[in-house]
Amino acid sequence: MRVWASRLNDGGGAYFLVSDSGPGIPDELRARVIEPYFGTKSTGTGLCLAIVAHIVEAHAGRLTIQGGEDRGTVIEIELPEQPPAQ
Repeated sequence: MRVWASRLNDGGGAYFLVSDSGPGIPDELRARVIEPYFGTKSTGTGLCLAIVAHIVEAHAGRLTIQGGEDRGTVIEIELPEQPPAQ
């Protein structure tokens, strides 16, 4: 797994990129991996990406998941410097 982090040049904020060289996520499951309690393994709770997605959304950020079967997975997270006022 590789993790990169940097500051965004266009108004601040942060950018994170997490990638791995694992088996990847099949296209038909990619949208479901951020659902609470969804998992494809016999262990774990299936909460990790759901919690991350919730935090990113709560801070007006963006989370994208790329890659498919046999290509590994890349998760990009962008967070603004300050979330919009509510």
